[in-house]
Amino acid sequence: MLEVALVSAGRASALYTPKNQMIAQWMALCDAHPEWASYESIGKSMRGNDIWLFKIGTPTGGRVMYDGQCHGSEDGGTEILYKFCKWLLESNDPLANHILRYNYHLIVPVLNVDSTARQNMRREYVLENGTIIKVPYGVDLNRNGIYRWGETGSADPNNDYEYRGLYGGSEPETMALHNAMGKYRPDIYVNTHNGGEYMLHYANTPLEEKIKTLKARYEQQYNITNPYPANRGGRGGFLSADATGSWNASGWLWEITTWENLTPTLDEWLSKYYPRAFPVLLAFAEAVEKEPPPNPTQPHNPLSPDV
Repeated sequence: MLEVALVSAGRASALYTPKNQMIAQWMALCDAHPEWASYESIGKSMRGNDIWLFKIGTPTGGRVMYDGQCHGSEDGGTEILYKFCKWLLESNDPLANHILRYNYHLIVPVLNVDSTARQNMRREYVLENGTIIKVPYGVDLNRNGIYRWGETGSADPNNDYEYRGLYGGSEPETMALHNAMGKYRPDIYVNTHNGGEYMLHYANTPLEEKIKTLKARYEQQYNITNPYPANRGGRGGFLSADATGSWNASGWLWEITTWENLTPTLDEWLSKYYPRAFPVLLAFAEAVEKEPPPNPTQPHNPLSPDV
C-alpha cells in the first residue's frame, strides 16, 4: 500500500487528487488501452513506494518525457497531463490519433510519491564512518540532479525549502528518474511545477526555438495569449539540467499555475488552465514527432522491449 506523509503544503487540501488515487487512475487508463499504453516501476522511493512511469503512444515515435510532483504538493502538471492523456486515448480526435502514432509520451505523474511536502522523506544520512547527518525536512529533488549539482539549492540539511542533498543523485527518487531518462532517452524532458506561470529551457538550440515557434502557432490557433512565456534559464542540480547535460535532451521547467490561482475544485481549475496548457503540450509533441513504421500490426506491445 502506498504510504504518504500528509504534511503541510501550498493549500489546506494539499492535492486535488490523492497520490494513491491518481496513480490508480493512470493505471486504469493504461489498462483500458493496452494497444497504446503500458507502465512500469522505475524504482523505489525513500519509503519503498514504487515510482511509476506511464508510456503512451508508439515506441519509435518522438519521445517527450514529463514528471509531476517532484515537489510533493505541486500537482498542476499531474492533473493537466492526465487530462491530456485521456484525450489522447479516449477522444478518437484525428489530432490525438496522430500524436499516438507519431509520438511516445513517457510520464512520471508522481515523483515525490511519499510526501505532500515540497521535499522528500529523507530524514538522515549515515556516513561510512558512522556519522549521522539529520535531515529534518528532506531533500528538494529539483536541487538534487546529477549534472552540475551544487550550483543551486542550500548545503544546509536544516533548510526546509531547497536542501540539495549530500551529493547529486543522493536520493532514490532522483536516481530513478535519471536512470529512466537514460533508458528511454527522451528528445524532450519537462519538469512541471506549481508556483508561477512561465517556462525555462536549459539549452538554447534550434529545437528550443522550434518548440517556441510551434507554441506560438498553437496559441494563436486556439486564441490563447502566451500564458507561459518561455526563456532560457535553469541551473545545475535542476532535473531539467540533468536531462540536457546527462542525456542530451531538451530540458524544460514548466511552472503551470500560481498558488493564488488554485480554485476550490479540480474541475474549475482544469477549465481555466487546461486550455492554456494544451498548446504547449501540442508544441512539444509536434517538435519531435517521427513517422511511424509502415503498416504496424500493433502500435504498442507492452510485453515487447521498448528500447
